[in-house]
Amino acid sequence: MTAPAPGAAGGQPTTGHDMEATLTEFIEQQFHDQGDDVALEPDDDLVLLGFDSIAYVRLVAFIKEQFGIRVPDSEVTVEQFGTVRAMVGYLEQRLAGEETG
Repeated sequence: MTAPAPGAAGGQPTTGHDMEATLTEFIEQQFHDQGDDVALEPDDDLVLLGFDSIAYVRLVAFIKEQFGIRVPDSEVTVEQFGTVRAMVGYLEQRLAGEETG
């Protein structure tokens, strides 16, 4: 498990790039645990690569633990969780909403 980013409240990385790197590392590890070595790019389609429902459950739990963001099941969609780049955009919006609301 990776340590929270320095200076980040609640373990939240301070930039989208940090978040992207953290998510990419976690997802690549999930593939590795299934016997697949994947060098993930930000726009790679996770479903086409074989990221299954169990992996998504683990990912949502990781996001809650690492970033302090609870993701409702209804928001785990292909549009928001189909690629690492889409996830980062979604999570940044959630963080911005929590800061302002």
